Amino acid sequence: MINTLTSLRIFFALMVFGAHCYVIDSSFDAHFFKEGFVGVSFFFVLSGFIIAYNYQEKLLEKTATKRTFWVARIARIYPLHLLTLLIAVCIGGYVQYSGTADWIKHFAASTFLLQPFFPSADYFFSFNSPSWSLGCEQLFYFCFPLIIPFLHTKRSLFITLLICLPIMLAGMYLTNEEQIKAYWYVNPITRLPDFFVGVLLYQFYRSLCQQKDFLFHRNFIRGRSSHYFYCSISVPQTFLKSTAILVTTGYPSR
Repeated sequence: MINTLTSLRIFFALMVFGAHCYVIDSSFDAHFFKEGFVGVSFFFVLSGFIIAYNYQEKLLEKTATKRTFWVARIARIYPLHLLTLLIAVCIGGYVQYSGTADWIKHFAASTFLLQPFFPSADYFFSFNSPSWSLGCEQLFYFCFPLIIPFLHTKRSLFITLLICLPIMLAGMYLTNEEQIKAYWYVNPITRLPDFFVGVLLYQFYRSLCQQKDFLFHRNFIRGRSSHYFYCSISVPQTFLKSTAILVTTGYPSR
């Protein structure tokens, strides 16, 4: 199941890549390629599903701690992030600043993956531009161990998403079009519902697996019960019939 989901990454990664190719050729500035940004939402949803799949039971049953979870997540994203950030600095990645102190603020925000919280393109797209999505993932990882004790059922997650939906729609309606990307596409807080959708999908998947296991065990028990019932009836009958034959006909001669 997880391998199948993971294999979808290449498809959605190509969608995201195509959505950025308009900077190379204007023919990519078409509706089909513009919709490639949906691939980012897919990755956030997939992240919620996989994190819940791997850690929900461990955290709820306390076989894993918040600390071990956070350390594992940091170890996964930060080494490569820091490497690509340094490469971006060396080759002169995109950054707009007004002086040394301003450059340091931009760099510090990017280093700690805080740049998507700033509603300005010169921050959230500074240096290694795609790393804004890691800033979103970092918030997801920080929140997951804290919220999963309260949001580990379909009902609680569904109610949460229902509350988020009108708030997001009203917020996007009231936000200036020029600021939509800053507040509703890049900002980690407003991307949390994507992550919650993934966690909710895991709850459905878990329920289906439990139902499947229940049906399997029920059928197995029924099969075993039928076998035992057949043996309890047929074995005594066979024994009685054999005894009756021996009594009436005599034992076989040696």
